[in-house]
Amino acid sequence: MTEARRTENLGRELVANASHELRTPLAVIASSAETLMASPDSPARDRREFLEIIARQADRLERLVSDTLHLSQLDSSMPHEALQKMPLQDVVNDVMTALKPAAQQREIRLLNEMGTEDARTEIYPSALRQAVSNLVDNAIRYTQAGGTVAVSIETGDDMTILVRDTGPGIQPADHKRIFERFVRGPQRAAEDVEGSGMGLAIVKRVAEVHGGRIEVESTPEKGSCFKLILPRKAPPDTL
Repeated sequence: MTEARRTENLGRELVANASHELRTPLAVIASSAETLMASPDSPARDRREFLEIIARQADRLERLVSDTLHLSQLDSSMPHEALQKMPLQDVVNDVMTALKPAAQQREIRLLNEMGTEDARTEIYPSALRQAVSNLVDNAIRYTQAGGTVAVSIETGDDMTILVRDTGPGIQPADHKRIFERFVRGPQRAAEDVEGSGMGLAIVKRVAEVHGGRIEVESTPEKGSCFKLILPRKAPPDTL
């Protein structure tokens, strides 16, 4: 009953917060569309500007809805896939291949610093792939052009996936807060970044589902290092 109440409360909180977050992009889309309809003969440059605003906000809405549904599913149950024992390198390589074009577009060096040691452990592949993708995507989006994002794996009693960047860093007071739902990164870097504020909350939940945890080491102006720490063998029930 305690777990059922916790899940129910999380669901209510998620819906309330998501509803609040949806209002801003919807309002921007509505106002931009109204402006276009009210000025059908406006210059092509102005029309294109408003259409670009609508497209960005629509993309933000899509990301918000997708991330909300994903986190809701993780809150209510285990991932809809079986645990598999496989190398973490396979997951990381998939993510880096998928995000290489985004890094190139932003002029970011994306470095694969994984060694040859077989970092094999029990994981939910799709869930972990999403978590690693969120970490690398965040690092790319918050790092200035010419910067670097590097991914590596450390093995020991636990398995650790590390994502380092040369971005603006995070104030110590925000190290725990950034893993909360609907919280975005440093305002200075976030000005041109459209996100849902759910990415790191999903990473945290995926880590918990695996019986692991997420940590961050960061200093303002000196970049950040996110550590996704996983046990060698996932507990039978981590919820």
